[in-house]
Amino acid sequence: GGKFPKFSSDWEFGNWSLTPKEWDKLWGSVRDSHNWFENEKPLNRKTVEYVKRLDSISELCFITNRMPTQGASVLRQTQEQLFDLGIDFPTVLVRRDKGPTVAGLELDVFVDDYVVNLERAEACSPNTKLFLINQTYNENLGIPETWTRVDSLREVVKYVKEKNVALAN
Repeated sequence: GGKFPKFSSDWEFGNWSLTPKEWDKLWGSVRDSHNWFENEKPLNRKTVEYVKRLDSISELCFITNRMPTQGASVLRQTQEQLFDLGIDFPTVLVRRDKGPTVAGLELDVFVDDYVVNLERAEACSPNTKLFLINQTYNENLGIPETWTRVDSLREVVKYVKEKNVALAN
């Protein structure tokens, strides 16, 4: 119950009906938390299995735009989180605009849940295969025919195995 619906209907969580002051308080509590991202456990067991599988068959790079929190850097927290999930030597890049990074790394595949990141990747690296991970906040958005909408990383694993390509998430 309360003010927060279980799922968001859009990236900006518009259905949560928070005031700017409430948003500041919410994100302020994340920002003020010690190693918030390192301690976050958002992935379900199946997703962890698929990430490990991708890591075993391809060069995996994690590009993130997480906000800084108290404690270790976003880079270190993300590396520790991935290490705890079984990724021994995670390559993590912290970038606000992921598109130029996708292009600079000449990635064959890019996976994200935020449409803007995929749009930027497409603009900067038109030959990269793009996958949109379905989430409640993007399920009603139309996407270009060249992108692939997936419910899980299982479909990405299949593509990577068939094409023997490098990818980022």
